[in-house]
Parts: sequence; structure tokens; C-alpha cells
Amino acid sequence: MEARISSGKFSSVDEFAVAAAGLYRNLNSETEELREEIRCRLEALDHGDGIETSTPEQKEAMLMRIKQERLPKLSTQDQCE
Repeated sequence: MEARISSGKFSSVDEFAVAAAGLYRNLNSETEELREEIRCRLEALDHGDGIETSTPEQKEAMLMRIKQERLPKLSTQDQCE
């Protein structure tokens, strides 16, 4: 579906709108899953799961690890010109 949107191969504006709405729903779902994972990991830090204290630096490091693990890297092919 993403390839069809980027290539512009749709027979109508309505078909494009339906495809774009589907991608939007998928993105929102993935974003919500990521938020939940971040919340759970930060709660684990706050409750001392293997860590004595939870400093702002530790929380920032955890967020960076989550971003690196979960967020896809955009290739130059995926970026808009």
C-alpha cells in the first residue's frame, strides 16, 4: 500500500483516501504500542528493576535505546524529494 501511495498508482481519489486512512490507522496503532512500551520501561526504572536509582540520564538513555530498537531508520529512498 505504501508503495502505491508513493508511486501515485491509484484509479481514483477515493481509492487514495482509503489507502491513506489505512496507513494513518496503522501509524497510530504503532505509536500507541511504542508509548505503552516506553511507559512500562520507565515504570520499571522507577521501581528499581535492577537499577538502584532512576536518574533523568537513565531515563533518557532508556528512551534512546527504545528509539533505536523500535523506530525504523528512513533510507534516502523513503524520503521525499
